[in-house]
Amino acid sequence: MTKWRVCHCQKAFEKFKNYSPYDEEENIRKEVKGDVENAFLDLVQYMKNKSQHFANRLHDILKGKTPCNRS
Repeated sequence: MTKWRVCHCQKAFEKFKNYSPYDEEENIRKEVKGDVENAFLDLVQYMKNKSQHFANRLHDILKGKTPCNRS
């Protein structure tokens, strides 16, 4: 899925809306948990709005909300 082009993923998200009353993020939260959930949510957010995705990641890093802060 990560090799798909952004426009392909956006079309897939549009078609997905015809099959479910919920958006992609809500369905992911309902169906999967843990690291897989986080990975899928990151991917969906990136496909929807790259700039916002990176702004959110930067904000999390600056607030210390990432597990990458190992000593």
